[in-house]
Amino acid sequence: MAIIIKRDTEAAGSLLKFKVWIKDIQVAKLAQKEVKELPIPEEEAVLQIRKLNGKSNKLVVNCDYRVKVTNGPGFLLMFLFMVMLIPVLKVFNGTARWISSALFILGFILILQLVNVYKLENLDDSRNS
Repeated sequence: MAIIIKRDTEAAGSLLKFKVWIKDIQVAKLAQKEVKELPIPEEEAVLQIRKLNGKSNKLVVNCDYRVKVTNGPGFLLMFLFMVMLIPVLKVFNGTARWISSALFILGFILILQLVNVYKLENLDDSRNS
C-alpha cells in the first residue's frame, strides 16, 4: 500500500525540502519537482506537508492515491503581509521601527501557524466525485 506524491510549488520556497508527515510521523522529504512513492501504514491515513512552520491542509489518503503539492491560499496572504512591511518600516524611526518590525515578525510566524501555506490535492479525479 502506497501513495504517489508530487511537489509542484513553482519558485516559491523551492530551495528547501518539504517534510512529509503521515499519521503525525515524518516519513520523507520532498524537493521541488520531485515525485516519490510513499508507503502508508494502513488503508487510510492522514497526510500533511510542513516546512519552516508553514504547513498544508490535512488530506485523508488511501492506497494508490496520487497527490500533488502546490501553493495554497495562505501563500498569498503571507506575501501580502510581507509587502505591507515595507511601508510600515519607512514610516517609523528609531525604537518604533524596531517594535513594529518585531510585531510584523510575530505576525508572520502566526500566519505560518494558522493558515495553510501549501495545498495538497488528490489527482485521482474518479475518487473526487
